Amino acid sequence: MFSNPQELRERAMRAQQGKKDDTTSLESKPSAEEASDEGAAAAAAAPAADAGVEEQQTPAAAGGKGGDEGEASPPLMTPEQVEEFFKSTMARLTSPEEREDIKSKVTVDVRIPALLIKIQHEELEKMGVSKKDGQQALNGYTRTTAAGDKEAHQRVEDFTHTVYATFTAVARSVTAGDRPDQRTFIEVLRDMEPAEEETEAKLTPAQIMEFFEACDTLLALPETKESLRKEFLETQVPPDETIVGMQRSMLRTLGFSPDHGVACLNAFSKDFPDDEKLQMRLQQFMRCASMARQEAMLGKEELTKRMHVHQATAMKEHKMAMELSALDEAGRADLTKRVSEMQRRHALAVMTLTTQEERLAYIKGIPTEEQWDIAKLKMLTRHLKMAQDGGHDHGHAHGQPGTAAAQGQSGSRDQGS
Repeated sequence: MFSNPQELRERAMRAQQGKKDDTTSLESKPSAEEASDEGAAAAAAAPAADAGVEEQQTPAAAGGKGGDEGEASPPLMTPEQVEEFFKSTMARLTSPEEREDIKSKVTVDVRIPALLIKIQHEELEKMGVSKKDGQQALNGYTRTTAAGDKEAHQRVEDFTHTVYATFTAVARSVTAGDRPDQRTFIEVLRDMEPAEEETEAKLTPAQIMEFFEACDTLLALPETKESLRKEFLETQVPPDETIVGMQRSMLRTLGFSPDHGVACLNAFSKDFPDDEKLQMRLQQFMRCASMARQEAMLGKEELTKRMHVHQATAMKEHKMAMELSALDEAGRADLTKRVSEMQRRHALAVMTLTTQEERLAYIKGIPTEEQWDIAKLKMLTRHLKMAQDGGHDHGHAHGQPGTAAAQGQSGSRDQGS
């Protein structure tokens, strides 16, 4: 059957260049229905180099079953029947409704190539032709009839392009829209990996966004997290290089040479200085890489605990900042005077205590309202100092775009704290 994306892409390129198709058969491979999860795309059709069959048989003329030098058997399908098969299958594959139906059935276990094969099998069955006979007949047609007939050859090319166009349209629809699940998204991207890598054209904002989305999705997969955690436990080394390797591999999946893609990522702030959405997405990309790194080092449970603590602290600081912003100059002066008197009183009280345990117990017993005002004055003092120094305080370190992919920083230098 005509369905393997890589083969179809190569055929399309050859046709555009006006080259004659190769007619050397490939080795037998399993059908899409039997393909494993990790090999679904490659084994989906097991194509011959010219057009492809799902179960490669010993080459024979025009659908024959003979050996290498045996006589041809009667045709399993006439040329007219093959052409009718092309016509009916192409009509289905170009139908918007059919493409939506294919999209709705795509999962990590049921991939687009397998669904394309199924449609072709259904069209053969309508004609009363078995899968095996149909596969042999189609292979024979491309090796004999199409080899010596320009019109027949063009029919094969049109059919091949239609199957590939359907694969591309459905794959793009799956990756751009509401995805069935994260694994399916990643596997469809891998199915679409181009045969050649781009080494000159710069990544567009849309392609950079797609790269960020793909990397974030890959790092969010349970199996990725498990692998990174296992690596850290075995080596006690942060999995920076592994995460960077995943990012570089994703650039290749999206059709870019890793080195070229990294160079584009490092320059995108200069290339697109006014794209705030892209800058914000970069920060999210870096946070995802940092979280993956920290989870590998700390484990999910410990990371979750720390995240809750950090979130609670951030909420408190936000509330303090809002209260401070509502104070005028007189209000800030009153807060400073009140807290200063409070701190002197508590300091004198602590000095009268003889043991460390008593002093700690006293400090813990300070009323919550007073502790809140003390913390608020500390924040006010810090902000005033920052303003005097001409600095800023927004709780993160700056980094160069693309450094996670280019220099192995995995989007963060955090050590899991």
